[in-house]
This record gives sequence, C-alpha cells and structure tokens, in this order.
Amino acid sequence: MSRKNIIKYTLLENVPSSASFDTYQNPVNVDGMDNCSLFIFRELSEYALGKFRIWASNDKASGVDGRVPENWFELTFSEEMLISSNQGMIVEINPISFSWLAISYECQDPASTATITAKLTAKMIGG
Repeated sequence: MSRKNIIKYTLLENVPSSASFDTYQNPVNVDGMDNCSLFIFRELSEYALGKFRIWASNDKASGVDGRVPENWFELTFSEEMLISSNQGMIVEINPISFSWLAISYECQDPASTATITAKLTAKMIGG
C-alpha cells in the first residue's frame, strides 16, 4: 500500500494588491500530486479588490535550467474568483491532469492597500 506525503508550497507571500501580477515565471510543478488545495487570502485589516485566475500547463519544462512553461490554459470554475475586503478563498483541484500551475491577479482598484498570500497544499502520490 502506498502512502501520500503532504506537500506545502507558498506561491505568493505579502504581494501588494494595488497592481496586477502573475506567477508564470515561477510556476509550481504539480506532477505526481493529488487533491490540491489553493488558499488565497489578504490581510484581514486591509482593503483589496481584484480577480484571480488559475492557469495550468503541460509544457515539458524543467524549471531548473530556467525553462518555464510558455503555453498556459485557464482552469474554469463555476464562480469568478474575486477577493474583496472581507474574504479569502480556498480552491480545490482534483484530479490534477497537468504538470504546472500558476495564478494571476487582476487588480480592480489601484487604491487597494492589502497584501496577498497564496499557499498550495497537495498530496503526493507514492512514497
């Protein structure tokens, strides 16, 4: 019987919400992962308004030698992923049928004062 190891990774940490950004140049390799949970949140006392998108790629890129995926497709969900002044979000992704994961944020109010953090937790198959 194989066991599943828990993997935790921080995609973003305290990134200002006053401008749009993405993690295409620093994506997460999710090969061999299962039951992925992405937790995106902002500082509780600060203001933020923007829209998140989650992107996936099956490009054969190592990430180690500076090659990162170039072809991305957006994962679609039943609701828009908006972050406002009173919430964060948890996004569950299962199964994972791609190799790379990135997120993008579209600032909808440049007066946003919060910082945003995004953390990934997943189970690795085997072990």
